Amino acid sequence: MRLKQNLAKNLKTLRLSREQSLVEFAEEIGISKSTLQNIESEKSSTLDTVDTISENLGIPASVLLSEQSEPDQLNITLLLIKGMEWFDNMSAEDKQSFIMVINNLLEILAKTI
Repeated sequence: MRLKQNLAKNLKTLRLSREQSLVEFAEEIGISKSTLQNIESEKSSTLDTVDTISENLGIPASVLLSEQSEPDQLNITLLLIKGMEWFDNMSAEDKQSFIMVINNLLEILAKTI
């Protein structure tokens, strides 16, 4: 899948998952409705536009351009990014506690396989 197609699919998935119209989503991401329409229909896109969108959504441009075979994969990727940001903002002590909890959960899951 080409980058233009990836961007079109991922933006449309994000817009629909937020249940926003073209106008609402275009306003949120800082571009015009017609530009959003052109991107979603794979008519045009520029790297400057991708940068603007990623900055306004607060997600890396690489997520917008990546090939996601299922809409759920895009949402999972975004949740993981937010989780990483959340983890990064924790104190060292809280990070250590969190890692211990995750390790315990992984051990439990490993026993069920």
